[in-house]
Order: sequence, then structure tokens, then C-alpha cells
Amino acid sequence: MRFLVTGATGLIGRKVTDIILKRGDELNILSTNKNNINNSSEVNFYYWNPELGIIDENCISDVDVIINLAGSPIAQLWTQKAKKSILDSRLSSVKLLEKLILK
Repeated sequence: MRFLVTGATGLIGRKVTDIILKRGDELNILSTNKNNINNSSEVNFYYWNPELGIIDENCISDVDVIINLAGSPIAQLWTQKAKKSILDSRLSSVKLLEKLILK
């Protein structure tokens, strides 16, 4: 199987990607950091920026499963501003992925 994972550098994302690779599955990762775009024999990295609506459309080629863990960290003081950021970051990533899938 081929997985596409967003938020792969986070606490949960690292564990999820480790499990995927240990199973022997193929892995695509969407990253907002262009410096993290280092493809290897095990992992294909693609750039995206949900806030700006930018996504490398090749990220979804031959993908069977999408795991979206992207968004602002929840381990912070939940002020009104933080809650808005947490919600908005998750909504923008889901909307961008939806747009690509429907295309």
C-alpha cells in the first residue's frame, strides 16, 4: 500500500510513519518545509502550503490511504487566538486535500 501522510514530523506523525515503514508499505509525505524535501528509497517528500493553497499534485499518485495530521500544535495554552489557529489550520489542510482528491 502507499500512504500519504501530512504532519509527519509531529509527535504522532513520527510514530505513524515508523509503523508504515516497518510494515514495508510505501510512503509519501507532505511537508511545509522545503528543506525537508529529501526523497529516499523509502520515502517521497512533496511540498505544500495549505494556508496559500499550494500543493504538489504528484503527492497523490498511486496513494491508497491519506492520513492528515497537519495543523497547529494542540499542546499550548488554548486562548481564543490559539483555538482559532488550531481549527483554521486543520480546516485549510483538509480543504486543500479535498480539492486535490476531487480533481
